[in-house]
Amino acid sequence: MKGKILPVFLIAFFLILISFFAYKNLVWAASWPDNLNFPRVQSRHQWSWNTPFNYDPIRFSKYDHVGLTTVLTDSNGQLPVDFTQELKNQNPNTRTRIYVNPNNTTEDQTYPGHFLFYPGSKLSENIGPDETVITVNSGINFKPGYDGMFGDFTGQNDAEHIRITGVNGNQLTVVRGYKGISTNPSFSPKRSHDKNTYLSIHVSKGQNNSEWYPNWAILCKTGSEKECGPTYKNYLDYKVPIWISSVINSKTDGLKIDNAFGPWIKDDNYDKEDVDINNDGVADGLLVNKLWGEGLLEMYKKLRQGLTDSLIHGNGASPNLYLNGKLYQGWNGNALYVNWARTMSEYLAEMTKSHEPQFVLADSEVYPDRYKEVRLGLAATLMGDGFYGNKGEVGGVAHGPDAWYDEYDNGAGSSLAANIDANQNYLDLFPGTGQRFKQGDEVYLFEENMKVLEVQNDRLIVQRAYMSDYLTSLVEKVKPKQKGTPITHQKGEKVYTIDQVRKGKGYLGRSLSKQNASCTPTSVDSCIRYFTNGVVLVNPLNSPHTFSLNGTYYQIKGTQDSQVNNGKKVSGSVTIPGKDGLILVKNPSLTPTPTTNTEKPGDANGDGKVDGVDYVIWLNHYNQNTSNGVKDGDFNKDGTVDGVDYVIWWNNAL
Repeated sequence: MKGKILPVFLIAFFLILISFFAYKNLVWAASWPDNLNFPRVQSRHQWSWNTPFNYDPIRFSKYDHVGLTTVLTDSNGQLPVDFTQELKNQNPNTRTRIYVNPNNTTEDQTYPGHFLFYPGSKLSENIGPDETVITVNSGINFKPGYDGMFGDFTGQNDAEHIRITGVNGNQLTVVRGYKGISTNPSFSPKRSHDKNTYLSIHVSKGQNNSEWYPNWAILCKTGSEKECGPTYKNYLDYKVPIWISSVINSKTDGLKIDNAFGPWIKDDNYDKEDVDINNDGVADGLLVNKLWGEGLLEMYKKLRQGLTDSLIHGNGASPNLYLNGKLYQGWNGNALYVNWARTMSEYLAEMTKSHEPQFVLADSEVYPDRYKEVRLGLAATLMGDGFYGNKGEVGGVAHGPDAWYDEYDNGAGSSLAANIDANQNYLDLFPGTGQRFKQGDEVYLFEENMKVLEVQNDRLIVQRAYMSDYLTSLVEKVKPKQKGTPITHQKGEKVYTIDQVRKGKGYLGRSLSKQNASCTPTSVDSCIRYFTNGVVLVNPLNSPHTFSLNGTYYQIKGTQDSQVNNGKKVSGSVTIPGKDGLILVKNPSLTPTPTTNTEKPGDANGDGKVDGVDYVIWLNHYNQNTSNGVKDGDFNKDGTVDGVDYVIWWNNAL
């Protein structure tokens, strides 16, 4: 026996090394895994951590991509919970990225180079914080109604904005500490400024000067004192390293840049404001737009140089070689309904003109129960290789996990047959689906986890706002003692276990045809794309259209829109209502069956393989007590992760 111990431990040691490096590469790999099938589903934002259920990586493991607006950091900027790592423990294929907004006028700190579009002038004397009449070297560039900003930045929150209300030669009458549309009390404090401090003019959108924008145009890229003043520091050179470090420190796979589009400001707005950046008496709207675009490309280039293998995409960005793609905010309303042909052409161009690997997100902003609109947005996305998600509300920003649909997982799980209030201890499910659940299941609804205490036909008796030991342990590291709170839920809302979703997700398999660039209202017959396990159709017309099929298919047997997802057989042709989409499957048996114990011994992450990733999960929880079973490496489910579990993994490893 002793002779066998050494080889086992040597093998284990090498497996540890292999698993460690494979796992690190897995975390940082920017490319999409080969086994990622369609539909590709994304969470628009994990926008806030306002409930403990937003901390739950198991909940988010159903997504191919998860956007993090903020990461969990303590007062020292450290990660008490590495959310990306925890998420990849559950689903190694999930990719994450961190959000940045370079155009936030309410942030606590104003950065060097912020808003420096227009030359302005210098102070000809020292001024105190309360002086409202100031003298500059030349007042020729200033007009009543313009906004200005002093340029003596020290890296603190000391940038002061002003509103110019009068111009008399070189004397300016101003409103000090002007906040514009910002309601942040610490924004733009009044303070003293020395002689020769530079006063620049903001370019603003519209006649009211109520919105301000950063210096992406890098008009002062020469750094000359004539244009920029002696204290000018390039905005990009200052901010880009911060964004790069945010990706590295958050351990995410990349970066999402908000407001990454341009030219933003229309020429007629420049004309109305008569903005003259070179003081030649001619409004410079076209020039500013040109320089704005150059600035954007320069920003993307610097980011790509610093994040070589990361996923970088922008909200509304035009296709370019530095970004992996763009985010279409308001995919249904702002894009498909406004100009379908242009939107689809641009969307598919993103797949060919962007940096490898292509990473394009389509975000619908519709109410959760508007299934027709969701199908339209998803089916249109499936004409290409993008990632679709609906944040489950109209306008604004979603606060929590996105709504989940039958079309994402081929009808897995169930849905609510009636509304429930926050005090109700039972769920009435879609008829005939109660058998899919069993006592002890942890089920997921929008922003709330529950535990099944009893199954009564199609009624689940549940423990509301259930927090597993695993979730509690994560929350305790960030916000100790925080508890979940029951909320109301609407009829049709999805009810599922993670196991059900994983078995049903990606059911369309691979595409059998290239991305469909010809799907337009004038060539509607081409709005069809075949996959190994089904077909997707979308009708961009306002009226119904009949499509020919290449064989026999079946409608999804779902629980949300029973008029459409009814499991019926479809042969030869199918009629799609106007502005609607449809997913059909080849084999009705693909519809997920009731939950059964199909776990493979030693498979911690549920991907059907027993490999080094599962070993790392076991190692990370070794010698710990857990109620999370195989997900923490407790393969014999005795409540402890120990050597017995290692033997189970070893006996079943590939």
